[in-house]
Amino acid sequence: MSYVLDTTPSEYNQYRLVTPATTLPVAVDSIKSLLRLDVADTSEDAFIGALIMSATDQVEKYLKRDLLTKTYTLYLDRFMGLIEIRRSPLRAITSIRYDNIDNVDTLLSAATYNIVYNNDFSNIQLAPTQVWPVLYNKRQAVRITFTAGYGIATDIPVAIQHAISLIALNMYENRGDCDEGGAADCGPCATGMPGMARGLLAPYRILDLNGRPMNGRF
Repeated sequence: MSYVLDTTPSEYNQYRLVTPATTLPVAVDSIKSLLRLDVADTSEDAFIGALIMSATDQVEKYLKRDLLTKTYTLYLDRFMGLIEIRRSPLRAITSIRYDNIDNVDTLLSAATYNIVYNNDFSNIQLAPTQVWPVLYNKRQAVRITFTAGYGIATDIPVAIQHAISLIALNMYENRGDCDEGGAADCGPCATGMPGMARGLLAPYRILDLNGRPMNGRF
């Protein structure tokens, strides 16, 4: 497990989701089969789909990774020597645009920078002999559009898909609030994440230790 120091200023964390995922990482019929439900009966498909979406959101937050490909824009106030992309895994940089000294929206040449892909958070670095352009003095003068995620459902590691299935199954079988005994007596339904799911996800998780992320093996 390697360590990554987070030296990114707070103003460098303005992310906007441009294009969300439009499919599910686990098929509804797959969950129905695990529940031994009649696949031909579609009466609970919408509910099971919502459970998969909830489980996916929980897993993505737990891992600090995107599963299906999404498009983001990162807004920065300025250029710096190393720009960390805190969405993982980074797939590609679509464009870098900035407001030049005359406040004109300008496309930055790809020759200006290099992309360093990492297992956790990738980064953009200034290419040798290049200099960052002078910006107009304003907030969010730099806009980096990029894609992140493993790809389509079949590109997601099987262990992560299985963990999503376990969480969705757990939510299906433990509907409603915990009883009056308190969360300590509720077992896995209190967190919505069974221990087996946590074990499956552990190698892929990017951990924050005192505010500094460290990644798993993949």
